[in-house]
Amino acid sequence: MRAFDNQRSIYPGLEVSLLNFCVSFKNHVLTDSRIIMLGSHLGDEPEGEAVVDSIDGVYNESKSAYSMLAKLSGFSNMQEVLEIFATKLVQNLLTSNNTQDQEHIRIVDLSLDVLS
Repeated sequence: MRAFDNQRSIYPGLEVSLLNFCVSFKNHVLTDSRIIMLGSHLGDEPEGEAVVDSIDGVYNESKSAYSMLAKLSGFSNMQEVLEIFATKLVQNLLTSNNTQDQEHIRIVDLSLDVLS
């Protein structure tokens, strides 16, 4: 999206590419158990005391795995990554509101696919 003379316009091809990246990131990083295990192993303490046998422990291990993956991506935590995605989705939904253009409809559909 770009602003020009207080009006916003979008580049549908760019928006579709960004949303495809969001869908791929969600499917291949946030929900792939192999990637989560990789982040978990990279974030293990040197003593190797990361053995977990409770639900709270599993949550904490997954949280640390996501934090490690975010750090590998150049962010301090996964919250920053998700905020970027959320901002982009809200912008797409707001700028594509009440339009019947096929490109805008596709952008809305992809935005909703990221959320599902």
